[in-house]
Amino acid sequence: MLKYMRTIEFYYPHITKLVRIGVSHEGAPIEGLKIGYPINDISKRAFWIDGNIHAREWASSHTALYFINQLVSGFGKDPVITRYLRSINIYIFPCLNPDGYEYTRSKPNPQVRLWRKNRSPQKCIRSPWGGRRCCEGVDLNRNFDFHWAEVGSSENPCSYLYQGESAFSEPETRAVRDFLLSPEMRGKLDGFITLHTYAQLWIHPYSHKVESFPDNYAQLKRTAKRAVSRLKKIYGTQYRIGTGADILAPASGGSDDWAKEVLGVKFVYLVELRPQLELLNGFILNKNELIPTAVETWEGVRTVIDDAIRANDLLTASLKPITSESLSVLGRFIKQKIQPFLL
Repeated sequence: MLKYMRTIEFYYPHITKLVRIGVSHEGAPIEGLKIGYPINDISKRAFWIDGNIHAREWASSHTALYFINQLVSGFGKDPVITRYLRSINIYIFPCLNPDGYEYTRSKPNPQVRLWRKNRSPQKCIRSPWGGRRCCEGVDLNRNFDFHWAEVGSSENPCSYLYQGESAFSEPETRAVRDFLLSPEMRGKLDGFITLHTYAQLWIHPYSHKVESFPDNYAQLKRTAKRAVSRLKKIYGTQYRIGTGADILAPASGGSDDWAKEVLGVKFVYLVELRPQLELLNGFILNKNELIPTAVETWEGVRTVIDDAIRANDLLTASLKPITSESLSVLGRFIKQKIQPFLL
């Protein structure tokens, strides 16, 4: 992944820049690509996409890499893609959990391949039957500081839902937090999409409590409906929409809820990719489904990007001062379009 992104940066220096936001427990770089034009303009609004926060969810990083390809290959050729990169900076981090991801690739046995957490050092607990049990790793998507450790996580380090010793105890989650709160990003983020597998769900906040919604719930749901409808037109894949608490189970400490509540991002979604929830081996997606999954998901994500840009354009227009020219334009509009209906 890193080699691919560095190659992209080499061949597309005018629209891409490799961004390192931190390092993992084992010292692996946490890197992504900033994509925009001009590339050094940090005054624009921003859009964030990440994958592989859970080690075993390989299809999420593959899908994120496909997004990168679509953006860089479309700039200057596809007018919509070109408008994206001129309007906003898109940050794509295909793998937020590099240690866990590499661990899942180290052995073919299920215990390793289906590892979920990062690879933080062992922590030990006393067994009710005597002795101690020691286990590695923290579930990074239970480690963000929004209703941390309340529900859907565990204080047991041997649980695959282990929340960590404290919110942001892990270098991987701190890297995300620190970058998104940095001067380059703070207050500029209009979209946040985190890719997961699996279940074919388009999830919006909040996930810590059933029937708990942000202020722009109607807008989030409306955009989600358009996204899954556009996605379905490609191969007929059906997605369900809702909060994680309502369509799965309550879980706190997730990056999506944190982005919504703490950062105030307008459009926030957690996307559970193919296959359907009913399949038992969904984390190991058939290689023949990788490209179709990425292609259809990109159509849904484009809907969110479209709405994020449109919402910001409307806000910018509403903040412009009223001038004699704008009043003149309004007067002509009323005279031509409205006045005839009043006669």
